Order: sequence, then C-alpha cells, then structure tokens
Amino acid sequence: MKGGLAAQQHTFIRQSQVNQAAVRASFKVAHILATHGKPFTDGDFVKQCILAVAEEVCPDKREALNGVSLSAPTMTRRVEELGDNVYEQLNEKASQFKFFALAMDESNDVQDTAQLLIFIRGVSASFEVSEELAALKSLKGTTTGEDIFVQVWLCTVNNIRKNGLKHRQFQAFLSELDSAYEDVLYYTEIRWLSRGKVLRRFYDLLPEINTFLQSKGETVRELTEPEWKWDLAFLTDVTEMLNHLNVQLQGKGKLISDLYSHIRAFEVKLVLLVRQVEKLDFTHLPATQSYCAEKPPVPFPVEKCKDALEMVQGQFGSVSFMSTFELAELQNCDILKDAFKPDSLIEFYAALPEETYPNIKQHAMKMSTVFGSTYICEQTFSRMKQTKNTTRNRLTDKHLHQTLRLATTRLQPDIELLTSQKQTHSSH
Repeated sequence: MKGGLAAQQHTFIRQSQVNQAAVRASFKVAHILATHGKPFTDGDFVKQCILAVAEEVCPDKREALNGVSLSAPTMTRRVEELGDNVYEQLNEKASQFKFFALAMDESNDVQDTAQLLIFIRGVSASFEVSEELAALKSLKGTTTGEDIFVQVWLCTVNNIRKNGLKHRQFQAFLSELDSAYEDVLYYTEIRWLSRGKVLRRFYDLLPEINTFLQSKGETVRELTEPEWKWDLAFLTDVTEMLNHLNVQLQGKGKLISDLYSHIRAFEVKLVLLVRQVEKLDFTHLPATQSYCAEKPPVPFPVEKCKDALEMVQGQFGSVSFMSTFELAELQNCDILKDAFKPDSLIEFYAALPEETYPNIKQHAMKMSTVFGSTYICEQTFSRMKQTKNTTRNRLTDKHLHQTLRLATTRLQPDIELLTSQKQTHSSH
C-alpha cells in the first residue's frame, strides 16, 4: 500500500510539473510574439510547427507538447499578464527614484488615432539608472501643423507617392531617364529623421520631378524659382547636419555627459559655417555648393542664411557645469582618479563617498536622468507601425500598450511567479 501511495504521489507530482512547464512555455511563446510584434493568433501556427517537429524528432513528447495552450485568447491573456508584471516592477523601481525625467512624443497610428508615448528615466540612490515606457495615451481631437516651406516640398513628394498610378508612372519616367535614383522617399511624421533623407532625395531629383509634373499638366511655381531653390539647397544641408547630430545622440542609456562632446563639436561647426557663409564658401554645404555651380540668376541670400544659422546657434546654449569646492577636491584626488579608470562613469559616481561629495553626487544623479533626444520615442513609433498595421488595425490601445511595453523594456517578466499564480491544468 505504501508503495502504491508513493507511486501515485510521484505520478501526481510529475503531472503537476508537466502542467507547470506547459504554462511556462505558454508565457514564453507569448513573450516572443509580443516582443516581435506578431499577432496573438500566430500562437496556433507556432503550435502546429511544434507538433510537426515533435512527430519527427521526439514523438514520445508530442502529447506533453500538445498540452501547451497557444490559442489566441490564451496568448492575449498571457501578454496582458506579462505586461502587468513588468509594470508592477517599474512601479517598484520608480518608488526608489531620487530623480527622474520624462520623454514624450505623439504620432498617429494606422487608424489615425494620435498616440502619446511617455518614457521615464530615473536613478536610485545606488545610481541604478532605469529607462522604461511609462504610458501610452490615446489623444482625441489633436492636430499637428507644418510651416509653409515644408508644406511645399512635403505635399509634392507625398502626392507622388500616395497616388499609385502616378507613382508607378514616375518610377518608369526615372527609369527612362536613366536617373541615379529609382524613386523618391516617403516622408512620415513617425520618424522625423526621414526629413533629411527626403529633402536630399527631393533636391537631387528636382529636375526630374519638375519635368514629370509638367508632363502631367501640373506646375509648382516654386520648383523653378531661384530664390526658393537656394532656400531648398541650404535647408537640405542644415537638416542633414542636424540629422547627423541626432544619430550621434541616439541610443538607450546614454548619459548626458556622453552626449555633451557631440553638442560642443556641433556648436564649433556652426561658428565655422557662419564664417564660411559670409565668405560664400560652401565647402561643408554640398547641396548649396551644387546649386551654386549652376550659376543661378540671383545671388545667394547671405544674410537670410546667416540669420538661420545664428538662430540654430541660439538653440544650443552651452551647459555650465558646477564649480564648487567639492569639484576642486575631486579633481585633485589621485586615489579616485585611479579608481575611475576601470569603471563606467555611473559606477564612479556611485562609489563617491556621500559624506564628502553630496552635491556632486546629487548633480550626477540629475544629469543621469536627462534624455539626450526623443530617439527612444521615434524608435518605438516605428515599432508601433509594425505592430498595429493594416492587418491588425483592430488591436486595442490596451493590447498595443502591453505589446510595446514588452518590446521596449529592459525588465524581465517574472514568468516563474506568474506560473505559480496559475491553477495549472492541461488545456488547448
């Protein structure tokens, strides 16, 4: 009887372990689907693949694998639970923040609903820096504006791209001309860096675009005006420079101190450009130099472009770092200098004695939370477009939020905890 009881207990324990493993596997598959922006219905497809492999490789495991529930309703619940678990972890971390900063940006999804992304970046007393998606909010009734100059080239380019027949005709037209490009680029508000690329392509294709539109009986007066073309060339060059700077400032987890050198270098470049523009030296302005070589009938608008560069300069106020007795003491501490060499800057500040350098540590905490740009929002909007596309346009805001949270987080969902909270049983 004791032997029979032990066998029954062993069978029960083994079945319980199998069921728990099936639930864990279900959570892990849901996590993979969410982080890759795949539809929840793909769980059924994944299961078919798993069972097909099992039949050939390990037929004795097929029954156990068949017990893993990967149906669309199950995947939906799993993603909700995983997202909620990460959010709980974020709340716990946020309660320990000494300082934090927010990065926000707004863009429309495939249903033309304005979605506001809010990222939080905070630092704890131990200098643990966390950067996470705090919220996704749907905004109703909001609109965006564009200046007149952007309207001219933006509406022209998008008018070509959004009309399917005209778009194909334009591609064929470029092919006949043996153009260096096969198409114009499509501009999207989701990633503003596309402006620089669209402007460059638009400028390079300006003769072909103008000829094509004329062949269709359409005219855009600005496309042939020398004054406007000077502005376009100069704007193309400056926008590309700003795009290059933005790329240098991109990347998760970068400290403001890491970005400061790029800003200072860009300020120096602006000073140089102002001097060169005054001398009509377009060495570092390729599009402007290219148009100058065409010998336009009107002179380059020196004062207008100089004022534009000086306006950009005004947006880059130099950062004044604190100068205190603590800083002087720190700069002359050989022991700390040696300690800093093998460590990261964050680890260095974390190791500073609180009683000796309280102000420097507090200042470092503040600086470690600063976002260098809205790069993380732009990157997430690109992911949003891939996730909530034309075939998934009914994806709810809640599920979109959970999916984006899992796709962007550095936190790992506690699948063991979630599994232990489930009433484990076989299901399909």
